[in-house]
Amino acid sequence: MIRTAIIGGADPDAGELIRILTGHPDVEIIAVQAPGLEGRQISSHHHGLIGERLPAFTATLNPGKYDVIFVCGPAIGASDFARLRTAAGPETKIICFNAPLDTEGRAAYAPLSESQGVATADTTSGVYALPEINRKQLVRGAANAFLPSAFASMALVALYPLALNMLLKGDIALHFSAPEEIIAQTDARSVEEEINGVISNVQKSYDGRISILSEKSPTRRSAQMTARIGCQVNSEHLLEIYGIYDDHNFSFAVDRMPGVSEVAGTDKCIVSVEKPDESTLRLGCVADCRLRGASGEAVHVMNLLCGLHEKTGLALKAIDFTPIESC
Repeated sequence: MIRTAIIGGADPDAGELIRILTGHPDVEIIAVQAPGLEGRQISSHHHGLIGERLPAFTATLNPGKYDVIFVCGPAIGASDFARLRTAAGPETKIICFNAPLDTEGRAAYAPLSESQGVATADTTSGVYALPEINRKQLVRGAANAFLPSAFASMALVALYPLALNMLLKGDIALHFSAPEEIIAQTDARSVEEEINGVISNVQKSYDGRISILSEKSPTRRSAQMTARIGCQVNSEHLLEIYGIYDDHNFSFAVDRMPGVSEVAGTDKCIVSVEKPDESTLRLGCVADCRLRGASGEAVHVMNLLCGLHEKTGLALKAIDFTPIESC
């Protein structure tokens, strides 16, 4: 069994993570740290956990006792992460929901470095943990993994195949429709830097700028992204380009825009590829923001780091169904 601990256990993403891990066949939750809640039952703070056998919240934990440590909540400082890394020892995997911050408040990693972000246990560097891009690096001994943000996870799954084929050009505006709570916790400028940092490393010739615009939607937890991109490639060839996801278990390309009901409650990211005319690509994407770039992706990454099949514990069912005609 994989012995896990969670830092930042009071955070809503930690609650979602715990709900997933309780159904994971290869995981045992040993400790959940939440100063101020110590001694309380986890089910008293996070819903959906009554009847599950879980430890009570703790104020402290011993990082060296676990196989995997999840760091939830706001980003910690790079120096705090370095101390955690040292205390945990070289065998422990650390998965951060947000990359550590340097002294100037910037993410203390490049979203995609020349080495693809391969980390050693004695540094604060880590793999940029988007499996659709860095799956090989995650299964080859990485010690530290830093999750993408929810919007960046969606955007990069949609844009990465185009960048690989040198098809991005000009400025690109990504329009997100998402729950108010998700938008409120999203730093648009930081997400733009994250997306642009990855794309500029994949397609080095790209000299445009990717920006994001967001608006509130009535959905509870899922987001929809749309963009219009100049592209002369026909629909059939485009779908072949997105065939790079054929051996991935959570990313799929289709020829129509799906509704959010297709992804709510799952770790799926579905990209739509449509050609309204010969020179335009209408790109879309839907994903559950509580799972993509968050708790679902964290478990996906843990599976890869620990040598498990990537779908283990993530055979989750879609929720919030509506008639498919109105999706």
